[in-house]
This record gives sequence, C-alpha cells and structure tokens, in this order.
Amino acid sequence: MKKLFLVLTVVVVAVVGCTSSPTHSKPEAVVNAAMDAWNAGDVAALKALFADDAVACFPDWGEECTTGAEEIGVWIKELVAVNFSIEPESIEMEGDTVTVVAKVWADPTRELGVAPLVTTDVYTVQDGQITSQTSTLTEESAAKLMEAMVTAESMSVINAALDAWNTRDVAALKALYADNAVACFPDWGEECTTGAEEIGVWIEELVAVNFSIEPESIEMEG
Repeated sequence: MKKLFLVLTVVVVAVVGCTSSPTHSKPEAVVNAAMDAWNAGDVAALKALFADDAVACFPDWGEECTTGAEEIGVWIKELVAVNFSIEPESIEMEGDTVTVVAKVWADPTRELGVAPLVTTDVYTVQDGQITSQTSTLTEESAAKLMEAMVTAESMSVINAALDAWNTRDVAALKALYADNAVACFPDWGEECTTGAEEIGVWIEELVAVNFSIEPESIEMEG
C-alpha cells in the first residue's frame, strides 16, 4: 500500500510539472506570443521570450545583428516607441524553426507612405525561447522603402535650401552644394556656374539683394 502511494505521488508530481510549464513552449506558440507582445507594445513580455544569448538580425533596417537579450531589449523599446505592429500572412514550421511572412507597420514607414511593408522572419526557438531571429524585407518592399528614403532625403535637402534662402543663411546654403555642383539660370543672365565656390559667390550676390523664394509645387523624379 505504501509503495502504491509513493508511485501515485510520483505520477501526480510529474503531471503537475508538465501542466505547469509555459503554455507557449512550442516554437509556433512562442512566435505567436512574440507577435502578440509586439502588437500590445509589451516590452517586458517580448524581451522575456528571447534567450539570454539570442541573436537578432535586421539587415534591411540598418541593424545587421544584435546579440543578447539586453541589447535586443533596447531595440525592442525603440520599435515599440514608434508603434511597430505586425500582422502574419503565413506561418511555417520545420523542427525548431518558424518562418513567418508578415505585414509590418511603424511610424517612420507610415510617414514615408510605404506602410505596410512585407517581411520574412525566420525564428529559431529552443526550450520555449527565441534563440535567433532574422528579418528581411521582400524584394518589392525593400525597393519601395529605398525609393521612399531617397526621395525623403532629397526633399529634405531641397527644403533646407529653400529655408536657407529665406533666412539669408549663406553658409548653410553653400554647404548644401557639392564641390562639383553645376547651377544654371539662363533666364537670369547666368547660363551655368560650376563648383561650390563659384556658386557661393552667386549665392552671396542674390542674398545681398534680398532674394527669397516661395515654392508653389515640388515634384520628384529619381
């Protein structure tokens, strides 16, 4: 009887031990928990899903690889701060590897007008934690993002030049021209001026006569 009682006790302890393990210990469940945490902006829950020595790589986002839960936690906070969210389109499992194709949003991509972008995220999950994650944009999304970033950078330079003209900031305006820049103004009696130094002389002359500019339209090509 005593022996039977001991056997039953061992069985009960074993069952309790199994049922008390994390409910999302399976790789797919861990990844789903991570996506839920992203969408809830739950930094602590998301960070807890990464192993202490985890590696996260995001080559298309200017971040090659980040190693360690603490460093990954910093990256998580940065993305949560810009309202990053994710919507999976497909999830595939093979052993401890989970591949997710998903739409993603964040404030910067919303502002650029390219959200959502589509990523392929490959996770490795071991013992209920993410040990590695590699996120790459699809070819179409990468091209869309690059084009938008180039356009935004160009627009930033143009707007800075307009502001410099209107504030008579000669130094700031000269700094925006490349050393080998060419500026042509055929209707102003100046066919073409070549080089930042020569363009600087022309800028000073126009600033001296209180030149100002108010854009009516701005178009970008390339």
